[in-house]
Amino acid sequence: MPPPTRSNSDGGDRRGAAAAIDFVGSPKTMEFGVSILKKAASSSWSGSMAAPTRFSTVLFPFKMMTIEGSYVGTIDDLRELLALVQAGKVPPIPIETRPAEKASAALSDLKSGGKVRGRVVLVH
Repeated sequence: MPPPTRSNSDGGDRRGAAAAIDFVGSPKTMEFGVSILKKAASSSWSGSMAAPTRFSTVLFPFKMMTIEGSYVGTIDDLRELLALVQAGKVPPIPIETRPAEKASAALSDLKSGGKVRGRVVLVH
């Protein structure tokens, strides 16, 4: 699959995604995410990351990309968490719904900090 194409305001062609988020963490999805990034883009990895991943880092400095990840724990950690949730020892995450046309306001509230507790779900 070719990287997405976007036009600059000056009419030039800029290829690639500004960001990639990988929730799977498999070698193929990680490699794909990095391959579609444009210059100065970022990739965030979260997931099982069950298998070691190897890919060339030769172009990383030229792409000036940022790669970040989060540790998600082990399968045993997940089992322990689910048992706590089922036992009612973990309070539910508050979920607020807002109309999709309020997406900009929702993002502003998230960025300002303290205005959103839990999650905001945009609905059509």
